[in-house]
Parts: sequence; structure tokens; C-alpha cells
Amino acid sequence: MTDVPFEIPDSWEWVKLGDVVKQVTDFVASGSFASLRENVKYYKEENYAILVRTLDFRNNFEKDLTYTDKHGYEFLSNSNLFGGELLLSNIGSIGKVFIVPKLNKRMTLAPNSIMVRHYDDSQRDWLYYFFLSPVGQEVLLSISSSTTQAKFNKTQLKGVLVPLPPLAEQKRIVDKIEEIFKSLDEISLHLV
Repeated sequence: MTDVPFEIPDSWEWVKLGDVVKQVTDFVASGSFASLRENVKYYKEENYAILVRTLDFRNNFEKDLTYTDKHGYEFLSNSNLFGGELLLSNIGSIGKVFIVPKLNKRMTLAPNSIMVRHYDDSQRDWLYYFFLSPVGQEVLLSISSSTTQAKFNKTQLKGVLVPLPPLAEQKRIVDKIEEIFKSLDEISLHLV
């Protein structure tokens, strides 16, 4: 592959994100803006399904949720969430990356983010930490347009090159990162 961003170990490979994941989609995958306005109603009181926004991760899905009804949920079937998917903010706050929790509630994707569904949780975790890294953040910024509000779309995200180690190495790296984060959490508890 030409134009690789940097050298990687021989056992790794550069891949396009869209070639190694099950699905990359967004809110508008279900129809035109006009059909979305007509078919997806928003509710502030509890209803059939949560419209998952990046804001919801900040408040642990405990307050200020937005819902849609059964018709809206079914209309948005291309972007329904079941927990475990990656969510990337693609408008404004470029670089925010989340793993959707398993809430035992119906959920579907709200506007302004892109969902990535994986074949395997180990690969998801690898890509999660990759996109949180300075290199991953740079990749996301590199595909963002710099109009009045930075944004990118699912087609651009599918085309980004990501370094992919063998699965066993992905797991080893993720385990090490999580071990370090756990140690940092313990240290910070003792500093208070």
C-alpha cells in the first residue's frame, strides 16, 4: 500500500477501517432529511427507545435523555444500537470516542455521530484506544472539513487507514493500556 502514514511492525498491516469492521453508519443512513423529520419524533419523557447522543455518555445515561417512539426506532433500523458499538462524534467535537454501554433498553443513534460495529470486542477495544491516541485524533482531524464547524462523514471514516496488529497483539496492547489506566486511577485516589 502506498502513502502509509508511518512504519509499523512487519506483523501489522495498514487497512481501511471500512474493510475490517461489520458496519459504519449514521443517523441519515435511514433516509433523507425530509423523511427523517417526518418519521422520527423526539420526546423528552421516556418512550420506546433512547436516541443516543454523545452528551449522554457524560451524564452516564441517567438524565436529560432524548427518546423516540416505536415508529421512529423501526424507521432508524440501520442505526439501532445494542451495546458494544463504537460511537465517534463527527460534527463539532471531533475526536470524542465512546463505547456504547449495554443498557437493556432499546437504543438508536441520534444525529451528529457515527457508529462503528465490529466483528469482535478485541478489535473494537484496539480501535477505541487507537482513535483516542494522538495519532488517531490526528487521523480524525485530517478527514474533517474546516468550514465554520468541523465535520466528517461515514464515507470518509470508512476510508481512513488504521494500523492493525494481529488479534493476539491487539489484545495484549489493550490489556496493557487498561492495566496502566487502572494504576493511574489508584494513584489518583491516593492523591485526594
